[in-house]
Amino acid sequence: MRLAALAGLFIFAASLPAQASTATFRCALNVDLRASYSADGGRVTVQVQGRSFVLPQDRSGSGERYSDGQTLFWEHQGEALFQTPGLSLSNCKLVGPQ
Repeated sequence: MRLAALAGLFIFAASLPAQASTATFRCALNVDLRASYSADGGRVTVQVQGRSFVLPQDRSGSGERYSDGQTLFWEHQGEALFQTPGLSLSNCKLVGPQ
Protein backbone atom coordinates (compact mmCIF):
# COMPACT_ATOMS: atom_id res chain seq x y z
CA MET A 1 0.00 0.00 0.00
CA ARG A 2 2.74 2.39 0.95
CA LEU A 3 4.62 1.57 -2.25
CA ALA A 4 1.52 2.36 -4.32
CA ALA A 5 1.17 5.74 -2.61
CA LEU A 6 4.81 6.57 -3.32
CA ALA A 7 4.42 5.50 -6.94
CA GLY A 8 1.36 7.74 -7.28
CA LEU A 9 3.27 10.69 -5.80
CA PHE A 10 6.13 10.12 -8.23
CA ILE A 11 3.77 10.02 -11.22
CA PHE A 12 2.10 13.25 -10.05
CA ALA A 13 5.45 15.04 -9.61
CA ALA A 14 6.69 13.85 -13.00
CA SER A 15 3.56 15.24 -14.68
CA LEU A 16 4.09 18.79 -13.37
CA PRO A 17 5.31 21.24 -16.02
CA ALA A 18 8.95 22.28 -15.94
CA GLN A 19 9.61 25.72 -14.48
CA ALA A 20 11.43 28.51 -16.28
CA SER A 21 14.36 29.98 -14.40
CA THR A 22 16.31 33.22 -14.36
CA ALA A 23 19.91 33.88 -13.38
CA THR A 24 21.93 37.08 -13.01
CA PHE A 25 25.61 37.25 -13.89
CA ARG A 26 28.03 40.08 -13.07
CA CYS A 27 30.61 40.75 -15.76
CA ALA A 28 33.66 43.02 -15.95
CA LEU A 29 33.07 46.71 -15.16
CA ASN A 30 30.01 45.65 -13.07
CA VAL A 31 27.88 44.99 -16.15
CA ASP A 32 24.94 42.78 -15.18
CA LEU A 33 23.56 40.20 -17.56
CA ARG A 34 20.21 38.52 -16.92
CA ALA A 35 19.47 35.13 -18.49
CA SER A 36 15.89 33.81 -18.50
CA TYR A 37 15.78 30.15 -19.50
CA SER A 38 12.64 28.67 -21.04
CA ALA A 39 10.98 25.85 -19.13
CA ASP A 40 11.94 23.30 -21.80
CA GLY A 41 15.55 24.57 -22.00
CA GLY A 42 15.20 25.23 -25.71
CA ARG A 43 15.96 28.95 -25.55
CA VAL A 44 17.26 31.74 -23.36
CA THR A 45 16.41 35.44 -23.28
CA VAL A 46 19.47 37.51 -22.40
CA GLN A 47 19.02 41.08 -21.18
CA VAL A 48 22.09 43.30 -21.06
CA GLN A 49 22.60 47.06 -21.29
CA GLY A 50 18.95 47.71 -22.15
CA ARG A 51 18.92 45.19 -25.00
CA SER A 52 17.20 41.82 -25.19
CA PHE A 53 18.29 38.77 -27.20
CA VAL A 54 16.28 35.55 -27.64
CA LEU A 55 18.64 32.70 -28.50
CA PRO A 56 17.91 29.06 -29.36
CA GLN A 57 19.89 26.29 -27.68
CA ASP A 58 22.98 25.19 -29.63
CA ARG A 59 25.29 22.20 -29.37
CA SER A 60 27.88 22.33 -26.62
CA GLY A 61 30.57 19.97 -25.39
CA SER A 62 29.94 21.19 -21.85
CA GLY A 63 27.67 23.73 -20.23
CA GLU A 64 24.70 25.37 -21.88
CA ARG A 65 25.25 27.15 -25.19
CA TYR A 66 22.71 29.30 -27.00
CA SER A 67 23.30 30.99 -30.35
CA ASP A 68 21.47 32.37 -33.36
CA GLY A 69 24.66 32.37 -35.45
CA GLN A 70 25.43 36.00 -34.65
CA THR A 71 24.94 36.29 -30.89
CA LEU A 72 26.27 33.74 -28.39
CA PHE A 73 25.52 33.05 -24.73
CA TRP A 74 27.39 30.21 -23.05
CA GLU A 75 27.14 29.24 -19.37
CA HIS A 76 29.06 26.58 -17.47
CA GLN A 77 29.36 26.02 -13.71
CA GLY A 78 28.34 29.53 -12.70
CA GLU A 79 30.37 31.42 -15.33
CA ALA A 80 29.07 32.91 -18.56
CA LEU A 81 30.27 34.38 -21.83
CA PHE A 82 28.20 36.68 -24.04
CA GLN A 83 29.14 37.90 -27.51
CA THR A 84 27.22 39.94 -30.05
CA PRO A 85 28.49 42.41 -32.67
CA GLY A 86 29.80 45.43 -30.78
CA LEU A 87 29.75 43.79 -27.33
CA SER A 88 31.79 40.99 -25.79
CA LEU A 89 31.46 40.04 -22.11
CA SER A 90 33.54 37.25 -20.60
CA ASN A 91 34.30 36.01 -17.10
CA CYS A 92 30.73 36.76 -15.99
CA LYS A 93 30.05 35.25 -12.55
CA LEU A 94 26.71 34.03 -11.26
CA VAL A 95 25.47 36.38 -8.54
CA GLY A 96 22.03 34.91 -7.98
CA PRO A 97 18.65 34.06 -9.33
CA GLN A 98 16.64 36.82 -10.93
